[in-house]
Amino acid sequence: MVKADRLLAAVAALGASTALALPRPLAAQPDVVSIRLVPRPDQTIHVPITQAYDTTTVPPVPGRDPIVDHGELASAYSETVRASSNEREYSLRVTFEDAPDALRSLVGTPFDAVFDERGRVESLTLPPALASRTDGMKFLVAAFMTENWLQGWPPSVTLSVGGSASVPSAIQLSMPGAENGVGISGGRTLKLVSVGQDGPDRIATLQQTVEASMSGPMTGGASPSIDVSGTGTIEWNVDRGYARRIDLEIALDGTGPNGRTRGTERVHVTAAN
Repeated sequence: MVKADRLLAAVAALGASTALALPRPLAAQPDVVSIRLVPRPDQTIHVPITQAYDTTTVPPVPGRDPIVDHGELASAYSETVRASSNEREYSLRVTFEDAPDALRSLVGTPFDAVFDERGRVESLTLPPALASRTDGMKFLVAAFMTENWLQGWPPSVTLSVGGSASVPSAIQLSMPGAENGVGISGGRTLKLVSVGQDGPDRIATLQQTVEASMSGPMTGGASPSIDVSGTGTIEWNVDRGYARRIDLEIALDGTGPNGRTRGTERVHVTAAN
């Protein structure tokens, strides 16, 4: 069976959100917004994340009992956005306060990460004691940060209320048993539902539909795969450049060395500045 934290990391990296309370609409608000993934510099954002999952794996050997797995993972981190002379990337000082087992060694230890304008992690600078693990940590750190969930978004998306945009997936994920990173096909459709106001900030509410899959060669000749479908909502702070709330409910269907896994996952994020 695919280990829970790996499977959740793979799913989380595909996209985000469902069922939100909409921000209070104002008649005077414009109904057109441009959304960029680059957050405004000189702000600190605290991001708690919960992921609840229920899966059942049917072993490939006849007669063996299905394996049922359910539970909840929690993680939380703070990111301080630093000013950059390059508008096509941004730098963060990141500190995990809570994290899954795979990232436990980073809890409480600040490190630096650089992302490009499409939400893709370009580099990590870990403390000297962890520097030898940089390559392995790069995927895991990205998978448990909201930037990675919107990875592949164009540098700027301009939408009017009721309008939508298709965002293809353009990322590589690690899968248990796979020889290399595995590409994702499919993507997401984003629809602008409303534009509201929270103090001085404009809040865009986006409805999202996710349809994606990934597969790749595995050691021993097998081919692991995961298909994901779901719907959700993102509340995006247009003026500060980050997702302040994400709710996602998805269904997954995967095959791997331990059999076929089906299940659901629910993701909830509420970020605060």
